[in-house]
Amino acid sequence: MSSGQAVHFLFVGIVRFDDSSTPNSWVEIKFRLDGVTLDYPKINVDRFFRTDPEGQTISVSLQHYNNTLTPGNHIIELIYHGNSIYDSVRMYSLFVQTFNYFFF
Repeated sequence: MSSGQAVHFLFVGIVRFDDSSTPNSWVEIKFRLDGVTLDYPKINVDRFFRTDPEGQTISVSLQHYNNTLTPGNHIIELIYHGNSIYDSVRMYSLFVQTFNYFFF
């Protein structure tokens, strides 16, 4: 990033609840920026006790805008955890866009 720029992060993906996971399984997704996990924004996806022999697939998106980062290189990561080892995030993309930020 350069001085006077802002950044926009956009994550788009699919949460897959496996047919063998528990009926009340859940997944949480957050961003981590330069080693610091952001508590907001975040995605909480629950299976809501629905069962399906094919499992369950849910589309998710998460975005974050920041105009306070210092100039230079930064590391953005996606943090994923849940209560079942069988559930996963699949077919995902992470878009990072920087742009000139002007404050009026």
